[in-house]
Amino acid sequence: MIAVHSARFALLTDVAENILPDSTAAPGLIAQQKELQKHMLGDKLNDKISHRPSPDALLKDGVLHEDPRSPEEKYAEAIEEEYAKREGGA
Repeated sequence: MIAVHSARFALLTDVAENILPDSTAAPGLIAQQKELQKHMLGDKLNDKISHRPSPDALLKDGVLHEDPRSPEEKYAEAIEEEYAKREGGA
């Protein structure tokens, strides 16, 4: 009985320390499960990044006191916006 408890405790300790995955999936599927979780996290982060405010909006709202972008980044963004306007207006 004590051996069962110590084995269960060791398993829980290994899961808590990220030595073993906390999964009920078959061992052959764990790598695919990790890959899926990684892609899902990437998609979630990309979605959040796409909705963040621009530096101009942060400057206007007083969150930023000076523009963190370099002149080259500002120029590239202005060119990109100009192309977007021309494509949208055509």
